[in-house]
Amino acid sequence: MNWIKQNPFLSGLLGGTLVICGLLSIVAMKGESKYQDTKTRFETAFREVNKSEKLPLYPIAQNRQAKIKALDDYSGSIDKLREFHSKFQTDPKANISTQEFTGYIKAANEEVVNAFKAAESKLPDDFFMGFNAYRSELAKSGSTALLDYQLKAVKHLLLGMAEARPTQLTRIYRKKIVEEDDGIYEPAQDDVAREFSYEIVFKGSEASVRDFINKFHDKESYYYVIRSMRIENEKDTPPRISDAKFENPAPANTDLGGAFGVPFFDEGPPAVAGESQVALDFLPEGTIPQTRDVVENPALLAPSVAAVDSTKILSQVLGNEELHVFIRFDILMFFPTKEITKP
Repeated sequence: MNWIKQNPFLSGLLGGTLVICGLLSIVAMKGESKYQDTKTRFETAFREVNKSEKLPLYPIAQNRQAKIKALDDYSGSIDKLREFHSKFQTDPKANISTQEFTGYIKAANEEVVNAFKAAESKLPDDFFMGFNAYRSELAKSGSTALLDYQLKAVKHLLLGMAEARPTQLTRIYRKKIVEEDDGIYEPAQDDVAREFSYEIVFKGSEASVRDFINKFHDKESYYYVIRSMRIENEKDTPPRISDAKFENPAPANTDLGGAFGVPFFDEGPPAVAGESQVALDFLPEGTIPQTRDVVENPALLAPSVAAVDSTKILSQVLGNEELHVFIRFDILMFFPTKEITKP
């Protein structure tokens, strides 16, 4: 204590030095901590860079060009899809009056009826293209554009059915849309198209059914999707063997009026000289005919049997019944596509 009192300057200098050294130690410790954190981040980033350099799409000029080409190809595919689906779009707010739409239904119905009449196919008595409610009333003005799109699509399909020539269209059903009751349609977030549902029941041959089903694959005008289908035979039981009607050949001549199978009192024309009147069926076994008519016409050796059409027998055994077909399908109307921003 005496030394501190006797040397106040040195003691103050020493004390200040100690305080400064302590502060420097604290600062150094904090700097060390920041240094270690910075070093750790640098080493992590360095490892990530080394890892990225080994990847096939590391950002070098060659990989960059390949990436640009891939994005351009993808964008081109989207443009093609957009162009393809643009055929299956319509403006739901198009200006079509209710009177105009009623006229469209009548004209389309008449065209389909005439096509089925030409194909000799039957239609239901109350047939009106699935728009039976509008026989006696007008459609709501907010639904005419969408109903017109459905009308054109189902007319196109029914004309294709007439070309397939079924026996009968038994029933056609159309599911109402919300706009027909002044409702508002709200698509889901990921929906790309709107569905208009139909059901049809018809009867026809296997060939007509196959031909009509192929019409659904025609994507030139409208987009159809079959949701479910049921096909039944007209008969519940398979054809039986007894169903076949075998044709009987013409009976052979068994008149034994003469010793050689020729009537004694034949009123026919006289035999030509040199022709044999011997019935070959009565020749002894192993005997070779030597007469001129047999040598020149060997067919006389074979018995006369009427030809039988085997296709008729197969048709009877395999069955000729028609098919009853139920199909539930949707007509799709695609929404306008959104523009995609290129990266």
